[in-house]
Amino acid sequence: EPQDAAELLRSLGYPVLSPHEAGANPNESYECCLRRAFHILLQCQHVVMLPRWKGSKGASIEYRVAESLGMRISFLVDIQKEAAGAAGF
Repeated sequence: EPQDAAELLRSLGYPVLSPHEAGANPNESYECCLRRAFHILLQCQHVVMLPRWKGSKGASIEYRVAESLGMRISFLVDIQKEAAGAAGF
């Protein structure tokens, strides 16, 4: 799902930095993965939350950090609706 979201956002002209594309090692600890995600997050000005983000501990933390730093926060479902509306669907 994160890969599909990244492809959709790119097709709509959004620049995408995704921790899921940052060469994660399956043997890394959760903490290492979270550090990489935060490193990427801090390079961004706009964050897009994927469906079911509230069920993810890491995504929930990313949301709070982005909100605390005054980053623009959007939701993929809203972007999809806007894109469908613009395409006349």
